[in-house]
Amino acid sequence: GIPTTGELAVDAHAQGEVVKTVIKFSGFGYLPNLTRFAPTVNGQTFWEYLVDKRFSKVNFSLYDGSFWDAFRARFWSEEIPDIDMDLNNINDQDEHGMTWINNEWASGVTNLLNYERQRMEIVNPDKPSIVAVNSGSMHGDSRDGTEYTLDITNGGMWEGFMRYTYDWDYIYQNMQV
Repeated sequence: GIPTTGELAVDAHAQGEVVKTVIKFSGFGYLPNLTRFAPTVNGQTFWEYLVDKRFSKVNFSLYDGSFWDAFRARFWSEEIPDIDMDLNNINDQDEHGMTWINNEWASGVTNLLNYERQRMEIVNPDKPSIVAVNSGSMHGDSRDGTEYTLDITNGGMWEGFMRYTYDWDYIYQNMQV
């Protein structure tokens, strides 16, 4: 998935260079900047670089699909108190607001997952090209802005099964969204 260590983001920079593509958020770590503002890597957009790096490390022709864990379909203001996706040294929450941040992020996520599917179709022309994310990013609820993930993935893999759920009715309702 998207590395919580920032390994792939750091790997794209020279030693000692400031890393401008990583977003620190509360919880377990870092996310790379998937927006149109992220610097290119060897002429590639950052989402293309991430996908190509994954495909260089794993022989995806052996699999029907791919899975992204440690994934975010949107952000909440409290989890990213200082974010600068457009790299102009101004906090994007102050400059643009959360709607702008989430729209830019959703565009980058869409580009990433669509490119991943294209790569899957090339290495597996006779297999389904399944792209899934962790279920915590796949609510399909227009109130939280994540419904777009239903259009660009084949679904979500249940995150923390029975850890973040309470009973069968809750699981069933969540899967119906």
